[in-house]
Amino acid sequence: MSRDWKQVFSSWAAGPGETEERKISNTLTQIRAAIHNDLILKTKDITVYVQGSYKNNVNVRVDSDIDVGVLCKELMDVEFLDDDLSKKVNSKISETTYTYNKFREDLYFALKNHFGEKSVNSGNKSFDINESSTRVDADVVAVIEHRRYDSETSYIEGVCLYPKNGTPSKVINWPDQHYTNGVNKNNNSGRRYKRIVRILKKLRNEMLKNGYNYLENVSGFLIECLVWNTPNHILTDGDYYDAVRETLIFLFDELDKKDNYKEWGEVSELKYLFRTTQSWKKIDARRFIINAWNYVGF
Repeated sequence: MSRDWKQVFSSWAAGPGETEERKISNTLTQIRAAIHNDLILKTKDITVYVQGSYKNNVNVRVDSDIDVGVLCKELMDVEFLDDDLSKKVNSKISETTYTYNKFREDLYFALKNHFGEKSVNSGNKSFDINESSTRVDADVVAVIEHRRYDSETSYIEGVCLYPKNGTPSKVINWPDQHYTNGVNKNNNSGRRYKRIVRILKKLRNEMLKNGYNYLENVSGFLIECLVWNTPNHILTDGDYYDAVRETLIFLFDELDKKDNYKEWGEVSELKYLFRTTQSWKKIDARRFIINAWNYVGF
């Protein structure tokens, strides 16, 4: 008996259930408590915020861990349009003896002290907090403020982290811009944008479980960005089955063209989606699109 993909996609479009949402909320509350109760970090200008799929409301059951940023605003990373602007701005920035490595070390201690040493693992970019009966798995990242200056008084604010292994030397993200753009596109597409993202992420997860191992290179974030670059009129075409089919057709056609995809941006529109610094490649995205089409049987 053939699978009713229309029914499947309609089910997959929904977000996580109430129990899972409660466990996610509990996890965030505990992380904030760990920061608040730490003797060193509570004296710093620290902001704890949710980022990633949970923040942007595109999380699905298999990957409904939460990404949490712990931002120390006493530290700053800056970039400039030219050397002259760099000299002018840097002369006004106050120096601090607190360092990113010390901040990361303090955060690790605070998390271990709250959750227990066996529950916290230190990775290259983040700290992984293991799930339990009351919380989900969480990735906690130590970040500092990043500013992209276009004049002495005007800049775009993001966040920055420095991987332990130095590759790359730093990672810059733009969570606020990502969130705002995602909300706007969702509203402008009749709330289809985030639902199509969830469907394709769940499809990817099922395929990975069934032996499509290369999909380890196709992250949920990449899928979210691919749908971001899909025109709204395609996302609103017919029912979810029709919209997914037309989305895959659009992405296949555009990725097959020589230069179109090179100008695609991440959801924040402050970073290019396909450039040499990214961990994914066009070939992986295209392969997913082709295999997804055949898997569903369009």
